[in-house]
Amino acid sequence: MSYYNRAGKPISSDEWSARLRSEQRVAATYLPCGHWVSTVWLGLNHQFGDGPPLIFETMAFPCDVSGEITSWREVESDRYSTEDEATAGHWKIVDRLCESDATVGAVDPVGEKVTSGPRA
Repeated sequence: MSYYNRAGKPISSDEWSARLRSEQRVAATYLPCGHWVSTVWLGLNHQFGDGPPLIFETMAFPCDVSGEITSWREVESDRYSTEDEATAGHWKIVDRLCESDATVGAVDPVGEKVTSGPRA
């Protein structure tokens, strides 16, 4: 197994384990249209084949109006090599899901409304 810090540099499994809880979240967005989008640093390479290590992941899950996840079966997901790619990918998924319900915007975890993209 290959472990990487958030900058993409190889680290030991002990260092990965110590960092995982405190450094995991990259972004989280609740959408009034019924989705929760979460982007995290995995630190563990999820690349199965050739290419750069995929160490970040965005997943979207269905949720109710209070933001409670109603199913852990993801609606959409993607993986990334860098934190910049992960942040951009997070907002692309938010934008796509918001487009399906153009009457609402996104709400970040602290409750501030954002229309789309990294304008939180």
